Amino acid sequence: MLPALSLVVTLVVALALGAAAAGCQPADVRCTEMASCAPLHGPACVLDGELAGLDVNDELLDAPRSARASHAVGTCWMGRCKAEMPVSDGPGYVVDAFSPEAYAWVDLSKDSNATELNMGRDDDGVTMALPFAVPVYSAWHGVVTIGSNGLLGFGRFSPTSVPHSPESLPAYRMHGTVLAPYWCDLDLSLAGKVFVRSFGSGLTASWLVQFDRVAQYGAKSLGVETASFQVRLHPSGEIHVQYRKMPSARGGERGEVRKHAIGIQESETGDALTVRISREPLGGSVGLILKPQRIPPPLPWDAAASLFKLVDPASKIFPFESNIFALGDRFHFIERIHLESQLVVYSARERATGALVAIKIAQLDHDPDERPPVGEDVPRDVRVHAVVQGHPRINKLVDWVPLVETGTYALVMEFRNTSEAVTRLELPQIARYMVDALGALAHVHGKGIIYRDFKRDNLFYEPLTGRVTLMDFDCSTFHDPAIGHTSMTGTEGHLAPEMEGINAAYKAAKKVAEEAADAAGGDAGDPPRHGLAKNYGIVGYSWPVDVWAAGVVFGELLFHLEDKGEVPWSEFYSTRSCGLCSIQTR
Repeated sequence: MLPALSLVVTLVVALALGAAAAGCQPADVRCTEMASCAPLHGPACVLDGELAGLDVNDELLDAPRSARASHAVGTCWMGRCKAEMPVSDGPGYVVDAFSPEAYAWVDLSKDSNATELNMGRDDDGVTMALPFAVPVYSAWHGVVTIGSNGLLGFGRFSPTSVPHSPESLPAYRMHGTVLAPYWCDLDLSLAGKVFVRSFGSGLTASWLVQFDRVAQYGAKSLGVETASFQVRLHPSGEIHVQYRKMPSARGGERGEVRKHAIGIQESETGDALTVRISREPLGGSVGLILKPQRIPPPLPWDAAASLFKLVDPASKIFPFESNIFALGDRFHFIERIHLESQLVVYSARERATGALVAIKIAQLDHDPDERPPVGEDVPRDVRVHAVVQGHPRINKLVDWVPLVETGTYALVMEFRNTSEAVTRLELPQIARYMVDALGALAHVHGKGIIYRDFKRDNLFYEPLTGRVTLMDFDCSTFHDPAIGHTSMTGTEGHLAPEMEGINAAYKAAKKVAEEAADAAGGDAGDPPRHGLAKNYGIVGYSWPVDVWAAGVVFGELLFHLEDKGEVPWSEFYSTRSCGLCSIQTR
């Protein structure tokens, strides 16, 4: 097998060198500088004074009204900051009413058109699509996460990470834009259900969620320790909350009504409104209306339709798909073209230029072992893609947009249609294919990068011209010989044999370190990646793993095989003196 692969690689390299001599030198490109924007700020406010229609004996906030620094930092690209959040000069929401006069209950538990959500655990949550785009603070949202502890989250919100003890808003341990109609330690596993339903259309549309007789955690008497309340969202941004029956008994583990908070926050800017935080019972038959003080610019007329056509309620990719609303003013989304567990890719058209682009939305990568000296807040695949720009056979990077609120980012690339299946190329076409592919790979290596997923699925083939373009740098990494790479990153069938041996040696070293730490009563952790050769006798893999994968691609083309890495080298080797002749006539 190895002699055959050596022959393949030798032939391929010869073809590439011949092309280089003919003037196919990779274009030199200067790396793009990246820098961090200054932290953004926004005000935090609290509703003071007595609330109409209520006996207020609350722990009103002492929080200052002054601006608070955000934990979110934008990133500059090509001289401009992306994902800037407007510095607000006032609160995002005010209380328009909080009184029995604002109460208007519609019981979804008896409505045959309502949908009961599958929520029956403590600290449970469901993410779902809204029937229309809703403006919340400075952004449009089409996806909401309903948390069992009386919370609605937009963007980067996880019900399981919510503190059990409510606090004044903004609660910096609670990320994203969060509406707290009744933030309390509730327990659906004891009692209660959650229903949703949409009403009307256009400007008169609304969406309603009802928490129905949900028990306080540790409740002893469900008759007096359950909460029934609703939240109604409107396209105008107004939020209506109805409280029908709230816990009134001083029962439960602590002998009192559990502490609860009511309000809304945008954690990234620090803008928040706390209406109430108390252990005193909240009387029933009361309505609350929150009115927005600023609305984001309206979405283009075609944005809502195109975005809602893409989202899939059965998908688990909602935290990513909710971001397309933040990009709707710049791009017209056409269709979803790829979906994985941690990323989604769309085809779209840039509104300003009309250019077709591909937009990948994925989680932000903050792996400290993979960071180069600069651009620490830029995702790894963005850094790699930026560094290798300028080569004609590498897909063009248009832009990237950090989506801080959801902890994700959008990578905007030149759009290329799905590559045609390449299984019946003749030798001249194969030679052209490999010259382009290896030329791009050599450029990547020249920038100090290991590609680690070299396969035909990542090589776009244009049948009319016979040219190939290298795409998708998800698995690529900056190579540092002092670190040594040990992971089995890539696609099965294209992984070099040494990767498995190195990975096994690393795991063995880790096991030895753990056993030694156990004997000493300590915690070993992972063996440090720096100094693997010195400390563990492990030499990490390098660029040759990409050369192996290139040989696999070449073999697939020669044998007219699918892109699975299943190359019958023994059959090729048995042809010996006229191997290529027999292949050409297959």
